[in-house]
Amino acid sequence: MLGTYDLQSKALTSTDFLKFYQAYITTYTKADKRVLTASLKKFKAYLLDRHGKDKLQCKELTQNLIIGYKDYLETNHTGEGPLTYFNRFRKVVKYGLRENLFHKNPLPENLKFKSGGMNKGVLSLDEVKKLANTPCGNETIKRAFLFACNTGLRFGDIKELKWQHISNNELLIKQNKTQEVNRLRLNNNALKLIGEKAGPKDLIFPLPSFEGSTKTIRNWVTRAGIEKRITWHSARHSFATNILLLGYDIKTLSQLLGHTSIKHTQKYLSIADERKVQAVNALPDLGI
Repeated sequence: MLGTYDLQSKALTSTDFLKFYQAYITTYTKADKRVLTASLKKFKAYLLDRHGKDKLQCKELTQNLIIGYKDYLETNHTGEGPLTYFNRFRKVVKYGLRENLFHKNPLPENLKFKSGGMNKGVLSLDEVKKLANTPCGNETIKRAFLFACNTGLRFGDIKELKWQHISNNELLIKQNKTQEVNRLRLNNNALKLIGEKAGPKDLIFPLPSFEGSTKTIRNWVTRAGIEKRITWHSARHSFATNILLLGYDIKTLSQLLGHTSIKHTQKYLSIADERKVQAVNALPDLGI
């Protein structure tokens, strides 16, 4: 019996990890499937660029190779991107462990990513106002992004937002990512941005693809003279950071973002603190 298991184990460790990765994605049904797919694309690019490989057996997935992938992500991406892609990669490896694809866990322990990158993609209140006053190539994308800056909603939730989700100036929607119901009172900015009311099943923001929307946002930000790497998710980060800078507490912010745990909200505290330091240091020299 033991010999049979050993033979099976050796066969499994010879499995092509990239094919396993793709098979995992094919059957995956959660809301972050798009990010999971992108994580495979990043890992393939890393293997080809750094190791000249387009195939990888599970037994070849070593700790050093994984550390190299982490470094590759941090070299080629900013903000939360490296950690986001790596977390999806880690999810696939852990599933592979449960399927006996590895003799031992190849994931390094206590692997830390560089901090502070997300701050580069956060818009101040003045910068949000500057964007509002700058023409955009797509008016729907402009309104939707500014709506996200005023509500903290993710792209997927805004893309599927319908008039039936809004009643008496209050938004009630089940979040795609967490499946948690988020209830939010809309401010005057948000109410102006949604426009004239239509049918209950009509989309409020009929947006193009995520990639197309992101490209339009990049061009819009450049046109506004803002020298930051802004993605769609920057709207959510900006909303959260600015709420804290306005003096509201972490528990209130957690509820506004629809987080399932306050620990997911705490990352914004360090960004807000860093912004406060920047603000103080920006005061002019008095020549004392």
